[in-house]
Amino acid sequence: MKLSSVSIVAVALLTSVVFSAVRGIAQQTIHSVTMSVRVLPTTYGLPDESPPVYPETITVDVPMSLQLAAYGAAAFVWLGPPSWTGNAAVGVDGSESVHLFPAGSDGSTGPRIIYEADTGCEGCKETRAALFFREAMDYYNRTDNFDGKYPLPIPRGLVVRRGSKDSASYTLPNERNLRVRGAVFWETESFQQIELRLPPADVRLAEFLLTDFSKRVVRRFHH
Repeated sequence: MKLSSVSIVAVALLTSVVFSAVRGIAQQTIHSVTMSVRVLPTTYGLPDESPPVYPETITVDVPMSLQLAAYGAAAFVWLGPPSWTGNAAVGVDGSESVHLFPAGSDGSTGPRIIYEADTGCEGCKETRAALFFREAMDYYNRTDNFDGKYPLPIPRGLVVRRGSKDSASYTLPNERNLRVRGAVFWETESFQQIELRLPPADVRLAEFLLTDFSKRVVRRFHH
């Protein structure tokens, strides 16, 4: 059955109205939140490293009803659930490790967020990236595994979804009742990785933190 030109215009107008409404709803579900920055302990490989100065607050656009807090560690401001704690370490070569976890926990088990970055050691960046990027694996096999004696162990159940030439997301099998999701970013300056181990109910939080990693966090080493 052919649609008249009037019908086609009506359908187009209705579609436009629906899309506008969806965009309006999406805009209403996002709001700007200003959070105080809580500074966490950071240890440095260089003992004379000057302590960083953190902003007192940070303003972030977040979905409505999503509760977040801001934590200063390793000269950067991280986002995570409220009432958490954590720690960080910065190596002599500038590599970083940041752990966030609930207060009262040591972060070795249970819900936790782990961020790591290799920035100085060239071989370290390529080796870590090899689990997620074919180019890095090819490089590793040519240089460090040319005789086939030192293959990199692949974590069981690792599923990688390549997003672009320098980014990917991944999942690992659940850790008891926690979903394991992560994202990686690899370029000349750094290899960066975030891994979330959170309850299934925190799916919106996990999605937000992965997006924040890809849009805000990975830019910290760009010059």
